[in-house]
Amino acid sequence: MSDRIADQWGENGVTAKGTILAVDDTADALMFLSELLEAEGYDVRATINGDLAVRSAIGNPPDLILLDIHMPGMDGFEVCRRLRAHAGTRDVPVIFVSAHAETDKLLEGFALGAVDFVTKPYRREELLVRVRTHLEIHRLRHHLEDLVAERQQRFQDFAEVAADWFWESDADDVLRWVSRRIGGDVGCEFSEAIGMRRMDVIDAARDPENAALHNETLARHQPFRDFVYASSVWPGRFIRTSGKPLFSRTGEFLGYRGVACDVTEQVAGEQVAARALSSFWTLLDSLPFGVTLSDGDDYLLAANDRVWSLMGCVDGTFTTGTPFDQILRAAAEGGVFPAAAGRIEAWVAGWDRCPETCPRRLEPLNDGTTLCVVQVRSVDGGIFRQFGGWGDDVVTSA
Repeated sequence: MSDRIADQWGENGVTAKGTILAVDDTADALMFLSELLEAEGYDVRATINGDLAVRSAIGNPPDLILLDIHMPGMDGFEVCRRLRAHAGTRDVPVIFVSAHAETDKLLEGFALGAVDFVTKPYRREELLVRVRTHLEIHRLRHHLEDLVAERQQRFQDFAEVAADWFWESDADDVLRWVSRRIGGDVGCEFSEAIGMRRMDVIDAARDPENAALHNETLARHQPFRDFVYASSVWPGRFIRTSGKPLFSRTGEFLGYRGVACDVTEQVAGEQVAARALSSFWTLLDSLPFGVTLSDGDDYLLAANDRVWSLMGCVDGTFTTGTPFDQILRAAAEGGVFPAAAGRIEAWVAGWDRCPETCPRRLEPLNDGTTLCVVQVRSVDGGIFRQFGGWGDDVVTSA
């Protein structure tokens, strides 16, 4: 809360007295008005003409002005015009004073920004009620403005120190606000981004399907999360963004508000990892023996094509997360191994009793060959198995 508002705000939320500038070219009327208001605890500054009133108000803005309309030289309307043209007095409430309640004068005064009219001779209770009411409205307005400004500044501070940058677009998808953090992220001044259409920033030609799906989401005014796109404005950069639609109280779509960041390095790393993984699987699938990888609880993580042919299973029958003993049971029940139904559990349990360091396990197959399996458990508990088939002359002493 500003010092000015704090000084006028009582401990229990009751407004304290304020400063009133009284302007009237009649000395008796000015004295009467001043004494009336001072008796109620107000601080009154009295001026006898319009020129002095403008100087006094601009030099030290009051909380409210009681301004006589009919004055020689600079009248009340001209005083009001000059005060409204000055930033320091533009919002000070003005109550016009007149001996006659002329309709055209009332309309002109309200058009200039007056908040009220009182007539001479003054009616004490009416005048005090109007003064008190407009002072309280003025203070509440400033109090609310301070609260809004404080919250806006708090949000702005958070936006400037956040790792991501914030944005807001209107109903036509035009960026109307971007936090300054964008400059450190993509090297663009925030003012340069304002006015851009968000969809124009997206390089739709690079990933048309992804861009089309995002465009459909925007057309439906739906929220979106972690949308990654190549930028057409900042070449070579990838942006990740999330957004929430904004609606008025009546349901009218107003635009989006969201957050974004540069993920170029992350995307490049993912592309390298994807190429490496593709090369890895190409290598595994070219091997003459089968390979499986399982986690510490022996749930399947990956397997190459050769495994499925050796185990008598169709590729894709078992997916990531399948317990390895389930694969063994399927192979035994399918007739790959000459294990009677009653011995399957004991046969599977034998795998669990294998030593953890490079054991070699041999199983006879129904086609007369022998399946040799090398099993290795890694430091973190994962299990690597190599499967290969040999003829009857395989050495079994290992």
